[in-house]
Amino acid sequence: MDANAKISIVLNNLLQTHLLGAETVRHIEVKADDLLSEGVSGADLIRIMDNLKEKGLIEKYEFWSGKDAEYEEEPDYDIYNIWFSSYFRERASELVSEIGLTNNGTSTILYLDKNGDLWHGDKSKLCYHIGEDSERLKILTYLVDNVGLQRTEDISEYLGGKDLKNVRSEIGKIKKNIDHFLKVDIIESKSSSGYGIKSPYKVIKTFV
Repeated sequence: MDANAKISIVLNNLLQTHLLGAETVRHIEVKADDLLSEGVSGADLIRIMDNLKEKGLIEKYEFWSGKDAEYEEEPDYDIYNIWFSSYFRERASELVSEIGLTNNGTSTILYLDKNGDLWHGDKSKLCYHIGEDSERLKILTYLVDNVGLQRTEDISEYLGGKDLKNVRSEIGKIKKNIDHFLKVDIIESKSSSGYGIKSPYKVIKTFV
């Protein structure tokens, strides 16, 4: 995973944290695990926080390592105390969009979280809520996790033997919803080969 993708993941996680409490409270305390994701290490996170501070998106941050806990009342997990800039949400959304855009303005990086939300750019504007327990999320996750075109038969087997016609129908509905909510077409389909994520699109799971 390249540096821009890592920055984008952390920014999206921070945006969600900001949305849940820091829009009115400039300072918030958040567990480091809530900012980490697949492919983003603790060392990466510190570098990214320093980068966001340099860019002025956050005013300052303090890091508490759970390893330093000496007393029972002290947390045994890592924590970030973050002071957001007054324009954090607007600038962070812009930066996420900039990172994920090609020269022709098409978004190439999308994000999928554990709640079943698929989005790119500003999540509040371009998001498809698939649902965390839905079969469609399982199908999309399978396509994300497996490079190249995947046979309908293999997808069916992954779903426990679902009827092939129903698999094709569900994928068609996924494609339609992605186009409607995200304004992009990321799923490639070939009758002889199956389904997969189109190049140059990349879907990053924001959970481990």
